[in-house]
Amino acid sequence: MNKDAWRRYSDEGFKHYQVIYPGFKYNMMDIQASIGIHQMERVEKYLKRRKEIWQTYDEAFANLPLFTPAPPEPASVHARHLYTILLEHRKHKKVQR
Repeated sequence: MNKDAWRRYSDEGFKHYQVIYPGFKYNMMDIQASIGIHQMERVEKYLKRRKEIWQTYDEAFANLPLFTPAPPEPASVHARHLYTILLEHRKHKKVQR
C-alpha cells in the first residue's frame, strides 16, 4: 500500500478551493468532444424535429387537466429534450366504480 494515498484525508493532502460563482460544472472528456463535433452539423435538423414533436404534444394535451411546459423565452434556443407535464389534481374527476 502506498502511504501517500492516505495524505488526501489530511489537511496536508487536501487542497482547498474557493467557489466564486456557484453553478454548473461543464467538464467535457475528449471522447465527448470528438463525438459532439460531428453532431453539430445536424443540430438544426434535430431541433426542428423536436419542435414538431413538442407541437404535437401541445395539441394532444391541450384539453387535458395538466400544465404543459412553458414556451421558450424570446431570443433563446430550447433543446426540447424533456417534455415535462404537471397534473392538476383538483380538476380530476373521481372515477365511479
